[in-house]
Amino acid sequence: MKGPVLKKSTTRLREADLVDADSIAEIHAEGWRRCYAGFLPPDAIAARDEHWRRQTWRRKLAREKKGCHAVVLEAADRVVGFAAGGPVRPHEGPIEGAIDGPAERKCAEIYTIYLAPDWQRKGWGRRLVSALAVRLAADGAERLLVWCFQDNPNRPFFARIGGEIVASGQVLMADCTPRETAYGWRDIRALIAACDTGSNRE
Repeated sequence: MKGPVLKKSTTRLREADLVDADSIAEIHAEGWRRCYAGFLPPDAIAARDEHWRRQTWRRKLAREKKGCHAVVLEAADRVVGFAAGGPVRPHEGPIEGAIDGPAERKCAEIYTIYLAPDWQRKGWGRRLVSALAVRLAADGAERLLVWCFQDNPNRPFFARIGGEIVASGQVLMADCTPRETAYGWRDIRALIAACDTGSNRE
């Protein structure tokens, strides 16, 4: 079933605000159920439901953290996707390999990106990455990094927008220890340009 067809004028990318927390939480929780049910324990997914996500996103958006950004895709006054990122975080588990100098201030990290199902493969993933990367570059970032679950069915998206595998590791969550893969971009402005001129099916 095809998703809604809306004119571009009805959509916009903007900074997330506290009022967006519940909508972001709903998309985030649904993304975990839809994408990770095949390899994460059911209890791990259930523990991170809409209620847990709402509390988490309300706290995140209520405080301003230097260098951190959250961007939402809004369509007809409804949030249908989001991306967040900021300074590179310490990885919660053992890793093998790393992007050159990942701890340097000039490297930023995409923390998370999710779209509602009807808005996937229409170019909005690329636009969200670009909008976030523009803000991170304005803060001084020259390179970019993202960690994603190794078994995430959407992991190839990062390769299609130019990401190179630079590390792998295991994340030590309270209820499971899934494998992760890190993708890196050595030139954040080249990534922005590629996203802005890329395929409309990502």
